[in-house]
Amino acid sequence: MVLESRPDPARAQLVVLNDVRDRSLEEPEGDASGPLEAHGLYGRHRQARRYGREVGGQGEIGAALDHLQLAAQRARGPAEVWGGDDVEHELGRRGDVQGDRAERPKPAADADVEREPGAGYEGAARGEQGSGERGAQRRGHRFVVHGWNTPCVAALPVATRSICPHCGADLDAELIERDGRVILRRECPEHGPIEALAYGDSGRWREAQRYDRPGATPLLRQTAIDRGCPHDCGICPEHAQHTCLGIIEVNTGCNLDCPVCFAESGTGHQPDGYSLSLAQVESMLDAFVAAEGQPEAVQLSGGEPSIHPEILDMLAAAKARGIPLVMLNTNGIRLARDARFAPALGALGIHVYLQFDGFEDATHLAIRGRRLQAVKQAALDRCAAAGVGVSLATAVERGINEHELGAIVRFGVEHPAVNGVFFQPVTHTGRHPAFDPLDRLTNVEVIRGLCAQLPEWFREDDFVAVPCCSPTCRSATYALYDGDDLVPLPRLVDVDRYLGFVTNRAVPDFEVADALAGLFSASAAGGTERTGDRLECVACGVGLPDELQRIAARGFMVVAQDFQDEWTLDVAKLRKCCVAEIVPDGRIIPFCAYNSAGYRAQVRADLAAGAST
Repeated sequence: MVLESRPDPARAQLVVLNDVRDRSLEEPEGDASGPLEAHGLYGRHRQARRYGREVGGQGEIGAALDHLQLAAQRARGPAEVWGGDDVEHELGRRGDVQGDRAERPKPAADADVEREPGAGYEGAARGEQGSGERGAQRRGHRFVVHGWNTPCVAALPVATRSICPHCGADLDAELIERDGRVILRRECPEHGPIEALAYGDSGRWREAQRYDRPGATPLLRQTAIDRGCPHDCGICPEHAQHTCLGIIEVNTGCNLDCPVCFAESGTGHQPDGYSLSLAQVESMLDAFVAAEGQPEAVQLSGGEPSIHPEILDMLAAAKARGIPLVMLNTNGIRLARDARFAPALGALGIHVYLQFDGFEDATHLAIRGRRLQAVKQAALDRCAAAGVGVSLATAVERGINEHELGAIVRFGVEHPAVNGVFFQPVTHTGRHPAFDPLDRLTNVEVIRGLCAQLPEWFREDDFVAVPCCSPTCRSATYALYDGDDLVPLPRLVDVDRYLGFVTNRAVPDFEVADALAGLFSASAAGGTERTGDRLECVACGVGLPDELQRIAARGFMVVAQDFQDEWTLDVAKLRKCCVAEIVPDGRIIPFCAYNSAGYRAQVRADLAAGAST
């Protein structure tokens, strides 16, 4: 097959990838949509459609893909199309089978550019994460060196440090490969050999390492180095990343007693329980601003923060400090029962991070201890009516709800309030069910499960490792959806090339690279104004047709986020942690250290002691 040429500089950034038409938008065999009626109360939402092109009509995405294919045919000179209907362009190519690259001749038009390591780009105004080979000033307050040509470790075994999950002792450790998986291994003098699954696929672990890069430096560090990582958190000088997302736990009390709760919150009396004052929260927000200059995102959590009598004032205090994304982490009970709460959140511009673990009674009872389907539905409907955006936060545990991943995404795409789904393999700290540390879920099992359950929508390479943290901590994708068709953004935009992850490649457009870096960051949430602006920038900057540019801001975010616990704590990964707990004394403690290295118990004890004096 030969494509006719039509010189058109305006299309120089057009990229059509990964056989979108063949693998994403064809009508699936059988009824792959799955009736939502099986989920009881959720059945009143319309049954999810098949997101292929239908005879006699198509959505905006289907029309845009026709536009893209025709434009690509005119945009370059005669060239062979590799692999069926896969379409390539000057700025790069990704065949639908990645492994066959070595067997194919390299197209002469592929724009690899040789340059010296560390070479930057003239005119780079911001060193926002991922903005080229070397960043400059990041929002005017932080000098960031991204160093895309910095070598990364992609071979196993890897030496690191960890702790004993039984006694907390510091231990030498190593990541090893066994049966195609990555295992964290160490030995405690008292408790003997200890192993835990660190990542479910060693090949994908190696592939993810190319997304690793140096982090950004915070303006202030709160602690000095004394005992070494993970015992000097606050942030100490050894930490290698700033904080993308700050978390403030405003209380320990809750209106549920969930069997799965890393914070060990509950309804009963807690000797070390606390409830922060508005003044304390304001002081913690000020500490965050002092460390970050212009923080990107903050989440108020608990306990259950919505039961705090001053929660609206606390959220308003965060907004008053100019933080673009302010989230409320909630179980949704107050949203469902208090008709005034969602409108109040909407008036403040708050994004809701809603616990949402599935549809089945067994799932709700195992994870939350109660059947909460009606509560979740009512909370979401109130948010939709009030114009409040929602991210669904799903705790995923082996043998409990891993079979519901696809149904959760289907439901989220269809509900007008929902902008994304965050899948979090259960962190085995606090309260949790019995588990085998060598048979736990990691991001790769979650992504594979989702792709197996929604093969007509997703495949594994749609998910990009988020580079602001360790690359195996979080993977994300965005899907453009118009009510008829759904297609993941990485099928349309060569994310690797624009983010500069491949060494010695040109980054074609700084605005696009900057926008993509913001999208693939721990500070991003679907449906927010900032995310919408970035998606629109990407759609425009890479020359997507007007049809896709119009719907780009409605991108739906899907994330797999694996937090570390006592069994999986890897100090090398911890030093890149970009999600952190802000505590009342002004320290900013990486989230995984807070839950695994004794900080949670320490902070609760200090607050309880202070309240009793």
